[in-house]
Amino acid sequence: MFGGIVSERVYHAYSYSTTICSLVANSLLIFVIFFTTLKNIGAYRWLLFCFAIMDILISLVHSFMCPASHMTEFGYVFWGYRFLEMPTEYGSYGSLLWCFIFYQSFILLAFHYVYRYVILCKYFDSLIVKSRQLLYFSPLWLSFMSRNTWRNWISLAVAADLIYTGFSC
Repeated sequence: MFGGIVSERVYHAYSYSTTICSLVANSLLIFVIFFTTLKNIGAYRWLLFCFAIMDILISLVHSFMCPASHMTEFGYVFWGYRFLEMPTEYGSYGSLLWCFIFYQSFILLAFHYVYRYVILCKYFDSLIVKSRQLLYFSPLWLSFMSRNTWRNWISLAVAADLIYTGFSC
């Protein structure tokens, strides 16, 4: 089915073993997130939880689908080996699902960086109050994000997600 240097048996063994490692490691992370009482993690635990869930989902979909791509002159062709003998709809929806979940990891990674930046800005603001030297650490959008925190972060996440995955898939 795969053809090439690596046999199908080796590819499946590798795919299943990495999926099992991902399931175990991310399940352990979820367990640690929910059953520890670290006060300094705060809302960051929800971002870590989302990241662990997306890693589990992409591992399961990858193992179920066996995706592959081929570069052409004007783009690339993407398919799932497990959907080759099924109706076209299964392959189309499976490919869209895999692309959507794959790009979610990039969006969540970007939110990790933005969240850390916001935390650093809050730290520097509390360190030196009303210092003109640290003005670049306090952009206007930071004060907007500080009010109605959950609503603003979720709105930003949904907007970024729709725009990014809409253009990529």
